Amino acid sequence: MSYSLGYDLSYYAEVIVEYLFRYRGMTATQIAHILYGKHYTLAQEKSVYNYLRKLKKQKLVTSYRLQGNISRGSLYYLTEQGYEFAKYLLNIEQGKKGEGWIVPYCSLVESYGDFPYDLYKPTLNQLPHHLMLIEFFKQINAIDLDTECSYRTNLYAAKEYIMDGKEHHYRPDAELKFRDGRIFAVEIDRATESHEQLRRKFRTYRNYLQYLHSNNQKLPSGIFFVVEEKRREHGIKRRWENVMSAFFEEMSDFHKNFNLIMTTMNDVPETILFEYHRDAYERAAEKAIENALKERYDKVLMFGYYKENPIKITFSSAINVSLGTFDLYGNVVCHEMDTALYSRLYDFYQRVVPTAHEREELKLYSLHETYINVAYVKKPTLVRSLDSYEVDDLMKKIIRSLQARSSYIQLDRIE
Repeated sequence: MSYSLGYDLSYYAEVIVEYLFRYRGMTATQIAHILYGKHYTLAQEKSVYNYLRKLKKQKLVTSYRLQGNISRGSLYYLTEQGYEFAKYLLNIEQGKKGEGWIVPYCSLVESYGDFPYDLYKPTLNQLPHHLMLIEFFKQINAIDLDTECSYRTNLYAAKEYIMDGKEHHYRPDAELKFRDGRIFAVEIDRATESHEQLRRKFRTYRNYLQYLHSNNQKLPSGIFFVVEEKRREHGIKRRWENVMSAFFEEMSDFHKNFNLIMTTMNDVPETILFEYHRDAYERAAEKAIENALKERYDKVLMFGYYKENPIKITFSSAINVSLGTFDLYGNVVCHEMDTALYSRLYDFYQRVVPTAHEREELKLYSLHETYINVAYVKKPTLVRSLDSYEVDDLMKKIIRSLQARSSYIQLDRIE
């Protein structure tokens, strides 16, 4: 038992206080999932309710009854008194500016910051969105511990900055960071935003990237755009087209180094793991593509360059010596719903195809045709047309090329 500041708390009660401080508000079942793991027992769930009841009795925690169309039960969060106690418990100094990175199943107290209570407490008129964000964090916590990634809430991810004499705001719902330093924004999507609202959202991302670029600061690598699981059965292709087209309409050339990856909630772990192992998937794809082309051509040359995010982009030149020609392949490794599929091919047609004949090893041959190799674990969801959207002609050409000139290679999942 702990008697900090006169409160009589067990070890698990203190852990729950830290979780509520960390996540700003949770249901009892969400607490049980993170506290005991996804296979928690009924007895463990009941114990969480007991801890919460005692915390409420000591006025450290309060609750808000959820409406039936949102979720069952209540949202529990710290009172102002509980918030001050949590900062004492975690030794958070007044005015401290923490970075807020959370490593699953690891308490990094030094990363926490001190915020005004009115800013900290959950926004009760946006509870469906907040609860879905906690579900996302649950999915991250369920990933194997060998996967080194951390995340932080929007309290820490939000930025204010001045550009062109005006104040701007960058407000992702959360951020995720991999061991190699890549950082992704997280957007929770309940399909409530119109196309124009999506365009405004991505405009704020473009402005932020422009600000970072202008100040020689490192850019984040992309966005994980998380949709409700029910979208899998109802309208996911339509939503992907709407989101992706808004992204390309607003991001200008930043789309080449900043990917949008859409996933359903249940697929979050495998989506995160795919991105975590992307470099290994790139190498596996390069080898598989090279082997496949060697069966059909006299010579196969693999070449590429590194993007800023930093992933190697590869292309293939396959030569028919007797005919004096070569075919050029744009190679893409992608998620099920991933703008990298289109952005890499944009680079291929804009940057690689026009100058391929200048490469020393290809000067004796003429370009015959261009093709596309798409490597994947989960087959990509293709958009059939972007003709009705405000994207440039090259992007529209890429959509058509994917329908007619693509070969698909399925990769083994890396566990």
